[in-house]
Amino acid sequence: MKVPPRVFTAKSSEPQTISSDAMGDGIGVAKYSRLRKEI
Repeated sequence: MKVPPRVFTAKSSEPQTISSDAMGDGIGVAKYSRLRKEI
């Protein structure tokens, strides 16, 4: 699962996008942790 830097930055500055995309802050955080681990 590759995420372009642009999308990553946009999501970082817009928490609402994460909630909308992940359907939950908890899932969003978990997703971020996974992405950070891969990077």
